[in-house]
Amino acid sequence: MSSATDRGVIPAAPAVPQPCPKRWAAAIVMIVAALLDLIDASIVNTALPSIGRGLSATAAQLEWTVSAYMLGFASALIAAGHLGDRFGRKRLFLAGVAAFTLASLGSAVATDPGQLIATRAVQGVAAAIMLPQVLGSLRTMFDGAERGKVFAVYGITAGVANAVGVLLGGVLTDWDVFGWGWRTVFAVNVPVAALVLLLGAKWVPDLRKRADGPLNAGGSLVLAASPGGDRAAAGGGPLQRLAAVGLDLPRRRRARSGRRGRLAGHAPRGSAAPAGGALHEPGLQRGPAGPVAAGRRAWPDSF
Repeated sequence: MSSATDRGVIPAAPAVPQPCPKRWAAAIVMIVAALLDLIDASIVNTALPSIGRGLSATAAQLEWTVSAYMLGFASALIAAGHLGDRFGRKRLFLAGVAAFTLASLGSAVATDPGQLIATRAVQGVAAAIMLPQVLGSLRTMFDGAERGKVFAVYGITAGVANAVGVLLGGVLTDWDVFGWGWRTVFAVNVPVAALVLLLGAKWVPDLRKRADGPLNAGGSLVLAASPGGDRAAAGGGPLQRLAAVGLDLPRRRRARSGRRGRLAGHAPRGSAAPAGGALHEPGLQRGPAGPVAAGRRAWPDSF
């Protein structure tokens, strides 16, 4: 029997996934959102004396104004990454931006230290919802050399954000724009975040990756309660590592049970067994130092 080539018919080439057409516009919008988060972690520092005078806040309350943001960020960061993988990163990103906008407005109109501390905690949670979606979406939208370029832009932005936040906080407080004093450092987020919300709804693609396993709320709570929880993504201390292990335990149990079946030469029900009972571990790829887990960490796929 003659083949398709013999009959002069050229087989169709396999379909190649097309890149997101507006990926750079979406990347700029998401990086601006991340910039809001990174700046807001430091912009309040130079406004603390003005906040103390304006709200008659004690030194402890001023410390909580800064710490509440970090605590909210740490408590929601890991869970938000899993939720983005499960329900869609665009949906979680827009929800985080909307919450951040409202929390910024609440901070700008706060009338006592307790209100300001509460809205700062909500700001931190909203920022934690946004950030994993930004990183996960950038990694999904871009590939090859473009991925390196977009993460270089993100890295430069993140590197200067803290310094810009401190400088911007001092400038806005000293200029006393509209006579708002320290409230300007929070009010300035509102128009920028609203613009990000509108453009994000238009340009950010709806990307998701099925999360493997249930959300581990216990590990997130330990992470939030541990000292310096906001530094967990950067390595953290022993309690942060313990929380990370707790977050990863369900996946490790499933991986061990799957390996036992494959090592015995049995494939999971409904799939073909590898020839000769050879071990095939999904998610492993050969790296310079041997087999390494591809994307299998304690953090969700969005990190």
